[in-house]
Amino acid sequence: MSRLRARLALLAPCLAALALAGCKVRFGNDWAIWLLAVVPVVIAGYVASFILRRRALGRFAPGRAEALSERASLAKRAVKATLMVLAIGLAVVALTRPQYGGKEKMLRVKGLDIVFALDFSKSMYAQDVKPDRITMLKQEVMAFLDELTGDRVGVIAFAGDAVRFPLTTDYEAVRLFLRDMLPHDMPVGGTNIALAVQGGTELLTSGYTKKKRSKVMILVTDGEDHGGGVVEALRFAREKGVKIFVLGIGTGTPELIPRYLTDGTQDGFMRDSGGSYVTTSLSAEGEEMLGSLASSTGGTYTRSAPGKISLPAVEREIRKLKQSELKARKVTIYEEFYLWFLIPALILLVLETMPGDARSHVAEMWARWRRRREER
Repeated sequence: MSRLRARLALLAPCLAALALAGCKVRFGNDWAIWLLAVVPVVIAGYVASFILRRRALGRFAPGRAEALSERASLAKRAVKATLMVLAIGLAVVALTRPQYGGKEKMLRVKGLDIVFALDFSKSMYAQDVKPDRITMLKQEVMAFLDELTGDRVGVIAFAGDAVRFPLTTDYEAVRLFLRDMLPHDMPVGGTNIALAVQGGTELLTSGYTKKKRSKVMILVTDGEDHGGGVVEALRFAREKGVKIFVLGIGTGTPELIPRYLTDGTQDGFMRDSGGSYVTTSLSAEGEEMLGSLASSTGGTYTRSAPGKISLPAVEREIRKLKQSELKARKVTIYEEFYLWFLIPALILLVLETMPGDARSHVAEMWARWRRRREER
């Protein structure tokens, strides 16, 4: 802190006006502040030069040093030295790149790329959520879409196989895709979470875009995985920088799975080949797998509340991610004003190199202009 104060003290006379005006001042090249130490060295060099010159004249012509020094125009040499010292000082200040302002500016928001990986296995017909899991899930996804602005959205509807809807900002098209789709429309039964993660990652990373967007997958499932291969799919997602937010649906209590005819009429409950009822539940092993899947990609795992889908809880996590990105896109803009010092430095250097007669002519013209201005 003491070193910083010492640096600022060196520039205090040059920046006093801005400080009094309340402007925030900083330096783009603060290391160059130390070069101001050259100024007193140059002044000392000129003073020493004048003294040595006078002594030399005294030795050369004793008793006539004063007359000879006047003839050599000591005043003119002093003016030239002053011009040079001021030019060096101003040039060094310009080299520090002084800046003022400090206004915050928000960079253009690019939005997120979001893929909903939604479980469309027949276990999503379970009615522990009213009217059933799949209906409530689609309603909450529709509400989620209403809150999005500028984000691209895609969908993976998966069971034993997967159906994809590519990334788009046309949210109405996404709604149409989901509106009439049901678990019995899936070509292969079962639940293949690895296929969902693999397909979602491919959707998020396929194609070319100039805009660098964060990639997010929202995986909604009851955790009953019948496909395997999750570890490999997870590694692929991590390599591509995809964050996976997982919502586990269901409870530890087994739930019966309704069976529907092709016309949509319920026909009792599903049974296995032995005639026993098929049930679904979110097991401890399933939750552990889903939690690990989310945390290893930088996402979070959320368990739905009893009787609910709880997608708004995941929505809040996505909102936090967007807010953190907005903060990262805030930049502070400073105005450069090194030219205020560089241009006068150049003018002084030109004056210093001009012959004495030319400088006198310039001074005369300046005095004449001042007199005319005063007369007006």
